[in-house]
Amino acid sequence: MVKSEDAAVSKDSDEKSLQKRLKRRPYIRSKMREYREKEKLELAYLRAHAQALDAELRHFTKQHQSTRSKHQPSVLSPLSWQHVKDALHGARNAIEADRESLTNQVEDAQEVVREMTTWVAMHRRIPGPTSLHQTVTVDNEAINLLCGCFADEGRAMVVVTQIQQDEMWVHDLPQRHRIMLYLATD
Repeated sequence: MVKSEDAAVSKDSDEKSLQKRLKRRPYIRSKMREYREKEKLELAYLRAHAQALDAELRHFTKQHQSTRSKHQPSVLSPLSWQHVKDALHGARNAIEADRESLTNQVEDAQEVVREMTTWVAMHRRIPGPTSLHQTVTVDNEAINLLCGCFADEGRAMVVVTQIQQDEMWVHDLPQRHRIMLYLATD
């Protein structure tokens, strides 16, 4: 008996689910129909839009060809990419030529400096650098000396002089006027 009751319950639930499915089918069919109609309308719209764009493209192409054949491009018409490319190529060539010319000028100037340095060194010794000595004595006196050592063939000279006014060392201290020259020969 239990089997027959289970079978009856099972049969009732199968019928209910079948009825639910049957009720749902028309709804699903109508939604699918709406979806297909919407797809058809969208496809028709896109085709019409593509045709309109093609017609516009043909119109502009025809207009461009007719104005191009009648006259050269005017100041107001846009330049073609070929014209822009040619202009940029010409400017690049001019810049490269200028760069090469300037590089040659720099190399020539460097060569002249090397030759002049060699010539001066051959004919006369270039004097050594000078040195600056600044101090304040215990008697509160400023000493600001510039010293230089110079040597030639057979003689050497040391020159020391007091700098009286120096913008780099401003003070109100008293100074003496010092000059010293020492000459040594062979």
